[in-house]
Parts: sequence; structure tokens; C-alpha cells
Amino acid sequence: MIVDSISSTEYPENPFDVGIDARVERELRSLVLDESILITNTSRAASENTHNWDEESLVDYGEWLCKLLKISVEDGDNPVSVIQISRAAKLGVGPSRERIEKELDGGVPELQEKLGFLSRDRYGDWSKQQCIEAGKALADKLGRRPSTPQFKTAFANGEFLSIAKIISKFDSIQNLQELIGRPSARGWTADDHAEWGAAIKRQYGADTRITSGMIRKFSAQGKGPNCKAISKHFSSLEIFNEKATAEYWSQLDLEEQDMEFWRDQTKQILDSQDELANAVVELEETEIITVVARFQLINKLLPSIEQERAIRTALHDDPDYLVQWMTQYFPEIKVADIENTASIIRVFNILWPMYRFQNVDFKSI
Repeated sequence: MIVDSISSTEYPENPFDVGIDARVERELRSLVLDESILITNTSRAASENTHNWDEESLVDYGEWLCKLLKISVEDGDNPVSVIQISRAAKLGVGPSRERIEKELDGGVPELQEKLGFLSRDRYGDWSKQQCIEAGKALADKLGRRPSTPQFKTAFANGEFLSIAKIISKFDSIQNLQELIGRPSARGWTADDHAEWGAAIKRQYGADTRITSGMIRKFSAQGKGPNCKAISKHFSSLEIFNEKATAEYWSQLDLEEQDMEFWRDQTKQILDSQDELANAVVELEETEIITVVARFQLINKLLPSIEQERAIRTALHDDPDYLVQWMTQYFPEIKVADIENTASIIRVFNILWPMYRFQNVDFKSI
């Protein structure tokens, strides 16, 4: 269905100050929410050019639009979106996104905050793992790898981190795409392809031969490079498999070296911490190492904490509990402090393992 924007005579110049009847309300709500209806005329004479928009009137309009669309902060609804604001603007009943950005430095996200919705930075102090889970959910919603523009749109809609926050946490958009299981192979070197092959072998086994058919399937699913990219870096599929296998064993060797380091560290710590040693005596080795790693991190960040409390917290097996506990009870400690300290004392990969391509599901159809 295609409609032209509504002329200035059909709707009031300042609609949030004037009520509209139930029929008009239903029709207008449908036009704004139903994205299958194409609005062709983008004239905004009714509200864009004749109204003197400022911060107060923008908030008034936002409240009116939320009421029209039946969006409620109290009900936990998602905030009014950029798309909804833009469609309403095309219909001539409110300001455009560009006009909002002219009046509010933070643009639509700032307006969403002023309307009482969750801050656009609510992901800003999330752990990396929480961000990865949110990124996976966004990819599932889109049905594909989120691109930079799609991340920007998600941020504008209050659904994800800003691009600056993504880069701050993960160094690049591409790194996050890999961690959420939707890697982009653009710009990959031979080593990158070998790491990708090693990730396949982690799921299928070291002796698995990666075939051209597998590569085509994974590429079509948005999970890796195509055959042409592989052949650009390796003279044959056999060579590629050899490099992937070598990378697989190299990764396992490095992981074992880290584990051996932590076996020694764990023994030293338990030898000096009788109460902690007694608390973990019935656990498996990997569980003991994890508990001791948490204990070390807690004491590094909170050197004056009571040891009984540190042990009790370290024994909690929810990987996100430690971060939530620290930031809730010790607000001066930020997630970035926890993650940076964990990296410095070499426990990050023990507590939150994040090897490359780990969330790429190579076994799904």
C-alpha cells in the first residue's frame, strides 16, 4: 500500500496539544507502525517548518506520539524508534530525525531518555559477555550478520551499544561480529583463515577434513570465507587443512600452558589459604582453578574485603554473578576495571573464555 503524506489541513499544526478522534487515532497509528505501507511524499510543512521546535516541545510531542502508538515506559516497552519518528514526520505530524538532532545534541536517543526510557548507554557498563549475548540476539533478530549501519540503528533505537562503545570494548566491529558467531572474512590473511579452519576442527575433531562443500555451506550461512578466498591464500585445499590442523594443535598447546600456569598458581594460593582450600576440596580440578581465579580477582580489586565473603562470592558458579555483585555493592568499581584487572593477572580467559570463532555454530543446518 502506498500513501502520500497527510496535508497540513487534515491534522492540527501542533497535534500533541489537540485531541484527535478514535478513528483518526487508529488510522494514524496504523500508518506509523505498519512499515509495509510506503509513504512516498516526505513534505513536512505541517509540523517541520511552521512549528518552533525546542527541547520542551519535542518532549511534549514525544509523549503524545508514545500515547498514540501505545508505547509505555511503565510497561517496559521499547522506546519510540527512529523509524516510527521518521514515518510520523513524513505524515506531517511531527519533526524529522534531523530536526530532533538539530535541537538535541544526543538526537533521538536523548529524546528517548527524556521520555523516561532506559538510557542509550545502558549497555555501556555491561561485561563483554553480556554484550556478546545481546549481539547474538540482534543477529538472530536480523537473521544475518549485523553491519555497522545496523549497529548504529540498533543504538539509535536504544537496543545496543554505540559504535564507540563497541570499538572500546572489542577493538573493532569485526571482532564483535566474530564473537557473536557471524564473522566477516573481509581483509583476512592466511593466518586468519587458518584460525577459522581450527575453529571448525574444534567442533568436528582434529582429523576432520574441511571440504569445499563445507566451505560453501558455511559461506552461504554467513559463517566464513568462500572457496575463492581460501584458494587465494592456499595453493590447495590440502594445504589449507594442514595449516588449520597445525593452528588447532598450537592453540591447544597455548591453552595447556596457561592451564599449567594456573595449576601452579592455584596450588600456591591454596597452600596459604586453608579456609579456601577446605571450601573447594570436593570440586573438580577445573572448578577449583576457576574458584581460585575469582578469589584472586576479588582480592586484587578489594584488598580489604573479609576473606569469608570473598570465598563465598568466588564459589558462586554463575559466570556473570561476580561482575554483577561487584558493580552492585561496590559502585566505584566499573566493569572495565574488572575486565582489565582480570587480564593483567591472567585470569580473564579462565573466567570468561573467548577464543576466536567460539560462537560460530558450524554444526547447524
